[in-house]
Amino acid sequence: MERNIGFKERRYIEELRILTKSTALDCVIDDRFDRVIYVIQQGDMGLAIGKKGENIRRLQTVLGKRIEMVEYAEAPDEFVINIFKPAEVAGIERTPENGPVNVLVKKKSDLGIAIGKGGCNIEKARVLCRRFNELWEVICERAHNPSEQSYTSRLLRDEKGIDRVLEKVGEESTEFILAVKNGVPERTIQEAADLLFHLLIALRAANIDPADVMLELKRRRK
Repeated sequence: MERNIGFKERRYIEELRILTKSTALDCVIDDRFDRVIYVIQQGDMGLAIGKKGENIRRLQTVLGKRIEMVEYAEAPDEFVINIFKPAEVAGIERTPENGPVNVLVKKKSDLGIAIGKGGCNIEKARVLCRRFNELWEVICERAHNPSEQSYTSRLLRDEKGIDRVLEKVGEESTEFILAVKNGVPERTIQEAADLLFHLLIALRAANIDPADVMLELKRRRK
């Protein structure tokens, strides 16, 4: 999902790249807890942290803020597990209608680590999960609090029910195929976005969480 990264955040990401040779996919400046949170590309955490944390210390000196790093993961549950490290997560429970997510830790001693001082780790999880799942949250909100001005709401409430949503998925699939065959990259990107958007609406109409789809893809990985 698209995330708004301002000039300052981009500068911080570039500082990380120059100092550590690693790549950050996102950067959050959290003034409330006086810190910078980097979301690091999968496989780059060793480079980003440095030997015995030396790169983190160097960045803290350069930026004048506390530095925290989280390794990105495509599967939402894996990403949540990474956010709460070094606390060991035993399980993640999602409540209906896109409600609160319950994160279960393995040991009682991990509870304080997971929460963090003043709830800083809970806030980190909330901010990062929202940034990386923003579109799904919007779709669920439109389903739960429908508005006549919202295309998503109208589609989900169409008198034809889920059949109307599936018609749109079929239409967008055809347009995506034609865009790919015509070899126009910009058009292909646009049609891919339309198709993915309508696939997410179809999942919502079918009461299926995209996280479960990602887990199935992970299961198939060989």
